[in-house]
Amino acid sequence: TKTHLLTMSLVQGAGSPAKENTVIALTLFCSAIYGSIVLSNRRNKEETSRSNSKSQQTKSSSTTPPPSISSYVFDGEPNVTDVEDLSSSGTCSSNTNTTKTKRELPDYNTPIEVSNIKLSKIKKFRRKDLDGKSLIDQTLNEMKTDAQFQETAKRMKEVGAKRMSMDERKLRRRSLAALNVPDFDEFVRQKYAEEYPDRKNSVPAAIIPRRTTKVLQLNIGLYCNQACGHCHVESSPKRKEMMLSKVASKCVDILRLSPEVTTLDLTGGAPELNSSFRRIVREARGARPDIDIIDRCNLTVVHEPGQEDLVEFLRENRVHIVASLPCYSAKNVNSQRGSGVFERSISALLMLNEAGF
Repeated sequence: TKTHLLTMSLVQGAGSPAKENTVIALTLFCSAIYGSIVLSNRRNKEETSRSNSKSQQTKSSSTTPPPSISSYVFDGEPNVTDVEDLSSSGTCSSNTNTTKTKRELPDYNTPIEVSNIKLSKIKKFRRKDLDGKSLIDQTLNEMKTDAQFQETAKRMKEVGAKRMSMDERKLRRRSLAALNVPDFDEFVRQKYAEEYPDRKNSVPAAIIPRRTTKVLQLNIGLYCNQACGHCHVESSPKRKEMMLSKVASKCVDILRLSPEVTTLDLTGGAPELNSSFRRIVREARGARPDIDIIDRCNLTVVHEPGQEDLVEFLRENRVHIVASLPCYSAKNVNSQRGSGVFERSISALLMLNEAGF
């Protein structure tokens, strides 16, 4: 809830060979309600603090109001331009001049009023010099010095991934219980009783009817060229788990025999780095020309060695790309996903644009 999530959905063309216009649907998913509460609370605290400070000052004190969030001007990074602020001395008189100081936004409080943010132009977005240069060695080096990754690795070695997952579920359940949030089964029963009050004493065991399956989502491996701090499956270059070729073949068979499925959703890790990725895409497209094939792409993978033709492959097979950035700020993106990831991601988007996405 403390991060703005930029999710980009890239599709090719507009469905007609005569139309060369491309479509990029850019959706800004940000926790607006949470962010507004944080901003509101922060402003209230600042105003209260300033009010208390003013009560201790002389009536002739000259003050300036706290800068509004709309006054923040970004220059590629979330650093605020010079704004007027009270002197840190704590005292003010009628002839005291306010001093100009450099204030920085807290890392948990990037503004949600994105229309008021001004970003400086970056001279070179499309980085052809990055083509064929891997992130993997850099990612591994950063993992060695990252305390969170080291702690996770130690814990996994001690108790194993299965035990860690169970502990995380228990912790999440306890956190929700403390907020009086019912578990999923209880929530569904409550809703059923509300909808059918005459049957509330005889709630059936299976009250969620199974509907026709429309999406076949495959996690084809945890290997990735990045090691994002927010990754819920702990993907990294150290994770070697991959979908076996025979399992991939079985998945394509299931797809071929399931005309009701309209979407094949491929994820990972970086799914493109799995040896079965291209075969799955080709065979799925051959078996089901009408199906929507989604590649959940981290973007930087297109710069990896051996992936020089990846964008063209995705274009030829009419693959729908879904990609994301945790924030619009390069600083925040790089702190969560690794040094240089923001620049590589933007460059990758432009590569996709050039190919018609």
